Amino acid sequence: SAGQVIRLTDDPAAATQPAWSPDGRRLAFTSTRWHAAGDVTTMAASGGAVTQVAAGREPVWSPKGGGVLQFVDYAARANGLLVQTVDRAGATVVGLEPAGPDLPLSGERHPTWLNADEMISVYDEYGLADSESTYRSADVWSVGLDGANLTDATRKINTAERAPAYSADGRRLAYQEERGGAFGITVANADGSGPTPLTTPPAGSYDVDPAWSPDGTLLAFARRNLIAVDHLLPSQIRVVNATTGALTVGTPVAAGTNPQSVTVDPAGKFAYAANFGSGTVSVDARSAT
Repeated sequence: SAGQVIRLTDDPAAATQPAWSPDGRRLAFTSTRWHAAGDVTTMAASGGAVTQVAAGREPVWSPKGGGVLQFVDYAARANGLLVQTVDRAGATVVGLEPAGPDLPLSGERHPTWLNADEMISVYDEYGLADSESTYRSADVWSVGLDGANLTDATRKINTAERAPAYSADGRRLAYQEERGGAFGITVANADGSGPTPLTTPPAGSYDVDPAWSPDGTLLAFARRNLIAVDHLLPSQIRVVNATTGALTVGTPVAAGTNPQSVTVDPAGKFAYAANFGSGTVSVDARSAT
């Protein structure tokens, strides 16, 4: 159902990568108001005062609640990134530096959780070297919070799988997959088996940042236009049936806005970062279900 688009942040600094808390009452996001590299920041879901939590980016809430956030710490090691978790006060709970076959000059991005029971950290890992072949080595990995059981869930050669997202029941995995130079959304079983391409973007676009509806039947994602000035192909938030691949709802935003980092709250309401390159957090009150 249609609803009002509400801008939640109004600061000269960028506000990107929003994530709803499990109860839908708070939003975490990345802000550059304190440091150019970004800080994990939280605020009420309705906007207002913000709280600086920790230096880092790409926050995601623990499905168990309790104010625990997982995020990427850019300063954790010299040649890459490190997934960290923090509690509400900003104290480090655990830092994941998994032992195993890290890529040369590799980094971890897009952390998430498998589900509330297993609390397995899932992320994608990619090479930092400026080479197309290294970039295409990106895979989705899972690891226990003790650093054990490091597993490559996608195991594809010469392709990139990024931005993993699990359905609420932990049975299905969605991610963005590079195919022929463009990203589309792929859905697989929780262990990465049975991957099925779900979306194929039109020429000049790519599909990124999948997010599940609460009931697991739909996926919201950002279809971003590579040439944002093309008014015939505006950037959009789209919703697709997670089984059939049928696009069910189109929620266009203004041409050139380039929505990114789509997230869906427990009631099925979108949040996303608009104005790619500067970044503001907006909420679209239309339902994803």
